Formats: sequence, C-alpha cells, structure tokens
Amino acid sequence: MSAKFSRNKLYFGTAVRIEQVMGEQDLRTVVLRECDWLTPEVALKWGHVERSPGAFDFRSMDGLTNFAPGMAFKSLDRIADRLRGPVRQVSRGG
Repeated sequence: MSAKFSRNKLYFGTAVRIEQVMGEQDLRTVVLRECDWLTPEVALKWGHVERSPGAFDFRSMDGLTNFAPGMAFKSLDRIADRLRGPVRQVSRGG
C-alpha cells in the first residue's frame, strides 16, 4: 500500500506497540513493507512514560524509533525532545 499511496503523495501508516512489532514476525514484516508512518500506540501516553512519580521511561519510544529509523518519525522525535527537557527539569525538582 505504501508504494501505491506514495505516488499520489498520500501516506499510509498505523499505530503500533514496539512489544507487538518485535514479538510478531508477520506483523513486523507487514509494517515495514506497507507503512510510511508509524504512530506510537501507547509509548508517549503519560501513564506509560511516567509509571510512578518522577520515574520517566522512554524505552518504548526509543524502541520504535530504532525499529524504523527511515520512517516518518521526525515529528515524533521533536515531541520526544520537547518532553525530555521538561521531564529532566521535573525529575531534578526544578
């Protein structure tokens, strides 16, 4: 689908969880073959990023960006970068 949509400047994507993509070979193959864009299903939801007060965990989002470095994650990278600054500040008590 990716190639078909891209010719018309339309992009196809899906929401994914890194645990599912890495755990299911068929899903991983389809996502890499068919998608231009990935959206983290839960990796940037606050309850997933900060499971306990002051303990921030971006490993799921980092896993997604490492899984598909050529995909359109640029906007997500900017979001993560914007979050990390305030998160570091909050975690230091500032």
